[in-house]
Amino acid sequence: MFSYGSNEHHILSEQKPVTVPKKPRRVKVQATNSTTIYVEWRPPRDQADNGLIKGYYVFFTIVDNNGEPETTNEEVRDTGDGRTLDMVITGLRPGTRYQVAVAAHTRKGHGALSRPKIISTKEPSGSETVTGNTLFIYITTRLL
Repeated sequence: MFSYGSNEHHILSEQKPVTVPKKPRRVKVQATNSTTIYVEWRPPRDQADNGLIKGYYVFFTIVDNNGEPETTNEEVRDTGDGRTLDMVITGLRPGTRYQVAVAAHTRKGHGALSRPKIISTKEPSGSETVTGNTLFIYITTRLL
Protein backbone atom coordinates (compact mmCIF):
# COMPACT_ATOMS: atom_id res chain seq x y z
CA MET A 1 0.00 0.00 0.00
CA PHE A 2 1.26 3.44 -0.91
CA SER A 3 0.10 6.57 0.87
CA TYR A 4 -0.01 9.96 -0.87
CA GLY A 5 -1.54 12.47 1.49
CA SER A 6 -5.05 11.28 2.20
CA ASN A 7 -5.29 9.02 -0.90
CA GLU A 8 -4.42 5.37 -0.49
CA HIS A 9 -3.63 3.11 -3.43
CA HIS A 10 -3.59 -0.64 -3.13
CA ILE A 11 -1.57 -2.80 -5.46
CA LEU A 12 -3.06 -6.24 -5.80
CA SER A 13 -1.52 -9.10 -7.64
CA GLU A 14 -2.75 -12.61 -8.10
CA GLN A 15 -0.02 -15.02 -7.19
CA LYS A 16 -0.15 -18.76 -7.51
CA PRO A 17 1.03 -20.60 -4.42
CA VAL A 18 4.55 -22.00 -4.69
CA THR A 19 4.59 -25.79 -4.62
CA VAL A 20 7.21 -28.46 -5.10
CA PRO A 21 7.98 -29.04 -8.78
CA LYS A 22 7.21 -32.03 -10.94
CA LYS A 23 9.99 -34.42 -11.91
CA PRO A 24 12.67 -33.40 -14.43
CA ARG A 25 12.35 -34.99 -17.88
CA ARG A 26 14.66 -36.79 -20.29
CA VAL A 27 17.43 -37.56 -17.80
CA LYS A 28 20.47 -39.00 -19.56
CA VAL A 29 23.64 -40.33 -17.97
CA GLN A 30 26.94 -41.18 -19.60
CA ALA A 31 30.17 -42.59 -18.20
CA THR A 32 32.99 -40.40 -19.52
CA ASN A 33 35.82 -42.38 -17.91
CA SER A 34 36.44 -44.75 -15.01
CA THR A 35 35.67 -42.18 -12.30
CA THR A 36 33.35 -39.68 -14.00
CA ILE A 37 29.75 -39.56 -15.15
CA TYR A 38 27.89 -36.84 -17.02
CA VAL A 39 24.22 -36.21 -16.19
CA GLU A 40 21.82 -34.01 -18.15
CA TRP A 41 18.07 -33.38 -18.00
CA ARG A 42 15.24 -31.13 -19.12
CA PRO A 43 13.10 -29.01 -16.78
CA PRO A 44 9.80 -30.35 -15.44
CA ARG A 45 6.71 -29.81 -17.56
CA ASP A 46 4.65 -26.79 -16.54
CA GLN A 47 7.47 -25.56 -14.34
CA ALA A 48 5.92 -22.08 -14.12
CA ASP A 49 2.98 -23.61 -12.22
CA ASN A 50 5.23 -24.56 -9.31
CA GLY A 51 7.19 -21.36 -8.74
CA LEU A 52 10.77 -20.45 -9.50
CA ILE A 53 13.12 -23.43 -9.65
CA LYS A 54 16.05 -22.64 -7.38
CA GLY A 55 18.17 -25.58 -8.54
CA TYR A 56 18.34 -29.29 -9.11
CA TYR A 57 19.47 -32.05 -6.78
CA VAL A 58 21.34 -34.96 -8.37
CA PHE A 59 21.08 -38.10 -6.23
CA PHE A 60 23.41 -41.05 -6.77
CA THR A 61 24.31 -44.24 -4.97
CA ILE A 62 26.19 -47.48 -5.68
CA VAL A 63 23.89 -50.37 -6.67
CA ASP A 64 24.33 -54.11 -7.14
CA ASN A 65 23.59 -56.08 -10.31
CA ASN A 66 19.88 -56.13 -9.38
CA GLY A 67 19.77 -52.33 -9.06
CA GLU A 68 19.48 -52.47 -5.26
CA PRO A 69 21.53 -49.98 -3.22
CA GLU A 70 24.66 -51.57 -1.76
CA THR A 71 24.92 -49.02 1.03
CA THR A 72 22.74 -46.49 2.77
CA ASN A 73 25.11 -43.74 1.66
CA GLU A 74 23.26 -41.77 -0.96
CA GLU A 75 25.14 -38.77 -2.30
CA VAL A 76 23.27 -35.57 -3.18
CA ARG A 77 24.65 -32.61 -5.11
CA ASP A 78 22.89 -29.29 -5.77
CA THR A 79 23.38 -27.30 -8.97
CA GLY A 80 22.60 -24.16 -6.96
CA ASP A 81 20.99 -22.65 -10.05
CA GLY A 82 17.64 -23.31 -11.74
CA ARG A 83 19.09 -22.69 -15.21
CA THR A 84 21.74 -25.42 -14.94
CA LEU A 85 20.60 -28.57 -16.71
CA ASP A 86 23.65 -30.80 -16.45
CA MET A 87 26.35 -31.91 -14.05
CA VAL A 88 29.68 -33.73 -14.20
CA ILE A 89 30.38 -35.91 -11.17
CA THR A 90 33.94 -37.12 -10.63
CA GLY A 91 35.75 -39.08 -7.96
CA LEU A 92 33.60 -42.19 -8.42
CA ARG A 93 34.78 -45.80 -8.19
CA PRO A 94 36.03 -47.42 -11.42
CA GLY A 95 33.89 -50.20 -12.90
CA THR A 96 31.04 -49.53 -10.46
CA ARG A 97 27.27 -49.38 -11.03
CA TYR A 98 25.46 -46.24 -9.87
CA GLN A 99 21.82 -45.28 -9.73
CA VAL A 100 21.23 -41.62 -10.60
CA ALA A 101 18.05 -39.51 -10.25
CA VAL A 102 17.36 -35.77 -10.47
CA ALA A 103 14.83 -33.57 -8.63
CA ALA A 104 14.06 -29.88 -9.10
CA HIS A 105 13.57 -27.71 -6.04
CA THR A 106 11.72 -24.50 -5.23
CA ARG A 107 11.64 -22.61 -1.97
CA LYS A 108 9.02 -25.15 -0.81
CA GLY A 109 11.39 -28.10 -1.19
CA HIS A 110 12.32 -30.67 -3.79
CA GLY A 111 9.77 -32.32 -5.99
CA ALA A 112 9.44 -35.77 -7.44
CA LEU A 113 12.55 -37.67 -8.45
CA SER A 114 13.09 -38.47 -12.09
CA ARG A 115 12.99 -42.11 -13.11
CA PRO A 116 16.29 -43.59 -11.82
CA LYS A 117 19.00 -44.35 -14.38
CA ILE A 118 21.64 -47.03 -13.91
CA ILE A 119 25.14 -46.30 -15.19
CA SER A 120 28.47 -48.08 -14.77
CA THR A 121 31.69 -46.17 -14.66
CA LYS A 122 34.25 -47.50 -17.12
CA GLU A 123 37.03 -49.87 -16.15
CA PRO A 124 40.33 -47.97 -15.85
CA SER A 125 42.41 -47.98 -19.02
CA GLY A 126 46.12 -48.76 -18.98
CA SER A 127 47.00 -45.06 -19.14
CA GLU A 128 44.51 -43.94 -16.51
CA THR A 129 45.58 -43.51 -12.90
CA VAL A 130 42.99 -43.67 -10.15
CA THR A 131 43.96 -42.04 -6.88
CA GLY A 132 42.13 -41.61 -3.60
CA ASN A 133 38.42 -41.06 -3.14
CA THR A 134 38.22 -37.33 -3.77
CA LEU A 135 34.90 -36.25 -5.25
CA PHE A 136 34.85 -33.29 -7.62
CA ILE A 137 31.70 -31.73 -9.00
CA TYR A 138 31.79 -29.59 -12.15
CA ILE A 139 28.70 -27.62 -13.02
CA THR A 140 28.12 -26.04 -16.41
CA THR A 141 25.36 -23.67 -17.38
CA ARG A 142 23.38 -23.97 -20.57
CA LEU A 143 20.65 -21.44 -21.36
CA LEU A 144 17.44 -22.77 -22.82
